[in-house]
Amino acid sequence: MGISLEEAEVKFSNDPLVCLAVIQGDVNPWTQDWIDKLIAAEPTNSEGFYLKAWMSGTQGDRPAAIEALRQAAAMKDWPNDRRQERMLTAQEAAVACGVGVGDSVRLTLTGPLQHSITYQILESITNVLSEELTEAKASGSEEHQKVIARIGLDTAAAYSQAISLAPPATIEDELRAIDLQKAMLRELPEDFEIGGERPSTLIQWAEDRRIYIATSIEIDEQGGIGAIFETASDEDMYSYLANYLASGELKAQEWLQMQAKEAKRRADADGGK
Repeated sequence: MGISLEEAEVKFSNDPLVCLAVIQGDVNPWTQDWIDKLIAAEPTNSEGFYLKAWMSGTQGDRPAAIEALRQAAAMKDWPNDRRQERMLTAQEAAVACGVGVGDSVRLTLTGPLQHSITYQILESITNVLSEELTEAKASGSEEHQKVIARIGLDTAAAYSQAISLAPPATIEDELRAIDLQKAMLRELPEDFEIGGERPSTLIQWAEDRRIYIATSIEIDEQGGIGAIFETASDEDMYSYLANYLASGELKAQEWLQMQAKEAKRRADADGGK
C-alpha cells in the first residue's frame, strides 16, 4: 500500500524525489526549505540552484538569484527534475488502482506535468536577467552586460541540453528556453562571437526552431492534438507515453498525429470498398 505525499515529507524528507514533489506544488513559506534540502541531497544537480534562483527572483532578491545562477552555470551536468521517474511512478500507481492503461497515461500527463515548474523557472530567470541588463546598460557597464548575458545563455544551453538529452520535456519548456536565449543574444554587440557565430545568426536559428515547434503540431477539423489525445486507443496512448519519455512532448505529439492520420487513411480506404 502506498503512502501519501504528506507522510513521505516526514519519513523521506531527504529523498530528492520527495523534495521535488513538494517543490512542484504550490509555493509557500516552506518551499525554500525544500529547495535547500534538495541541494543538500543532490549537490551536483543544478536543478536545485535553478530552483533557488527562481525562488529568489519571485521574492524580489535579484542578487541572490544571480548568485544561484552563477553556481548553476559552473556545474557540468544539466538540470534534472526527475520528471521521468515521477511520471512512471504516477502511471504505475494509476494502473495499480484499477485505472485503464489509456486513462492512466492521460492522468500521468496531466499530473506530473501540471506540477512542472520548469517554464516558470525560465520565465523568472529571464525577467531577473533582463532587469539586471537594463541597469547595466543604464550605468554604461558593457562588461557587466556581457557577464550577465553569458549567464543567461549558459542557463538556456543547460535547459536545452536537458531537453534534448534527458527527456521528457514539454513544448512549453523548450519555447521558454528559446525565449531566454533570444533575450540574452539581443543584449550582445554584433561583433561578439559565440562558437564562431554572431548573435544575429544565433537569434535567427533560435527563431527558426521556435517557428518549427509552433507549426509542427497541426490543427485539424476535429480540434487538433487534444481531440486525438482524448480518443486514442489504449495501445496508442501507451506508445505515446513511451515516445514522450524517450523523446519529449514534441516528438510524441508528432508520432500520435501520424498514427491518427494513418488510422483515418485506413478508415477511408475501408469505406470506399
